Amino acid sequence: MDTTKKQDEKFEKNLNIFEDEVHKKLSGFFYPLFRDIQLNMK
Repeated sequence: MDTTKKQDEKFEKNLNIFEDEVHKKLSGFFYPLFRDIQLNMK
C-alpha cells in the first residue's frame, strides 16, 4: 500500500516538472507572437 502512494507522489512530481517545462517552452514560443500581435493592433 505504501509503495503505490510513493509511486503516485513521484508521478505527480514528474507531471508538475513536465508541466513547468511545457509552460516555459510555450511561453518562450508564444510570448513574442503575442507581443507582435499587440504591437500591430495599436
